[in-house]
Amino acid sequence: MEFKKTKELFSRSMSDTRKTINRSEKIIPEEILREIEEKGVTCERLETLNVPVFYYMTQITIHGQFPEIMRTQAATGYKSIFQNKNMSIGVKYIAIDIKKKKTIFRLINQYKNFPNSSGSWRFIINSSRCYMKKAIRVRSAEEYQKELNEVKNELSGLLENGDKNNKQTNMKFKSNLFIGGINIFLGVDAYGGVYLIADINISSIPEKNIDRFLELFLKDNIKNIREIARKNNEIRETKLKREREEFDRRFNQRIEKTKKMKKEFSDFMESNGFVFKKGIKNRDGLVFIVHKLNDGLDRHLPRITKMVKIKDEQKLIGLSNKGKSMEDILSNKFYEFKENPNNYNELTHERYKTRGKYAYVNGWIKPEWEISETPKKQTVSKPKKQTISDGKLKIIDYSEYSIALIGDTKQYKDRIKELGGKFNFRLSCGPGWIFSNKLKQNVEKFVNQINGSN
Repeated sequence: MEFKKTKELFSRSMSDTRKTINRSEKIIPEEILREIEEKGVTCERLETLNVPVFYYMTQITIHGQFPEIMRTQAATGYKSIFQNKNMSIGVKYIAIDIKKKKTIFRLINQYKNFPNSSGSWRFIINSSRCYMKKAIRVRSAEEYQKELNEVKNELSGLLENGDKNNKQTNMKFKSNLFIGGINIFLGVDAYGGVYLIADINISSIPEKNIDRFLELFLKDNIKNIREIARKNNEIRETKLKREREEFDRRFNQRIEKTKKMKKEFSDFMESNGFVFKKGIKNRDGLVFIVHKLNDGLDRHLPRITKMVKIKDEQKLIGLSNKGKSMEDILSNKFYEFKENPNNYNELTHERYKTRGKYAYVNGWIKPEWEISETPKKQTVSKPKKQTISDGKLKIIDYSEYSIALIGDTKQYKDRIKELGGKFNFRLSCGPGWIFSNKLKQNVEKFVNQINGSN
């Protein structure tokens, strides 16, 4: 959950001033850069480079002459490595000591027995930082003061001098323990709720300080911390194992029960003359039955569907009736289809035609329900170009719906127009007049008259 900061109660962090000049001329081997790109980097590894390293609010800058960066994403998957103009590189804190940070939170989480309630610590990794955070809802001034004191007391081990005089200036975190900061502030969520928020931003921590950090934060010695964490983890793993086994048992029971119910339905349908078919071509007028079960897997819910094509909208819709038992299949009401929009299973004509998702269905049908596919209409091949001599006219069957009139038609163009012809010089049979088949009889009379006089 995201919060808008309204009042900062305590904030302590440390960072260096910005350096624009590369403070080292040392050439860094390519294998070191590739290692940082792949796994990130630890503070111990940085010390072995023997180059200046500067710590800022969101990243560090490693000075030296680095090769060109090949990958900008380190172990966390976020963009976390940058190359500066002076050939030094910047590494965000999410790519620094990431395994140590995960180890710290894992032990804290195990020690506290995996708290999942509101107000418990959360481990968060985002594109800018990796930190621990807790958010506590407060509804009154008294509740706010109580929670604030508890948070300060919980963090007191990480602070120098504590908060004896209740002055914010006396609260300083142990900067020799880790690099980062501690923040306490009031925030408001998207719904107007007020929260007291605390976060511990561990930017970098040496390996030798991990145990000390855990002891100061949890107020226990490291031996007890690790022992309690181990026991809690074993209890949790045992519980999760039992839950997985119980889930698998119930899942297998549902599979067996489903198989039994499907066989029962299949036997019933076959005994009443139905046949199960796969890959039935979905088309207008198709009727089929599919088998459904209720959530408890103890009742059959058959569905009968009739596909109807709406010509004006170019849609193929399914008119469906739901049955409450297998016996409903044998009733007359089951086969009555009402055009209720709530029962429409709309499939656009283009979708089922081009994508093929609904082109075929599986279901139970009766042999008499089978619909033969409409035979494709035979297309008439377009005639080739022809030449007519002696000034005669000729009628050609041009297509399934039209005829063409060719020949020496120029002197008769007005009469041909009156007959309903349209001139087209791009016809496959050569320039001529095109007519609808409905006008064929009138055109034949006209052609016989002209050819007879010639």
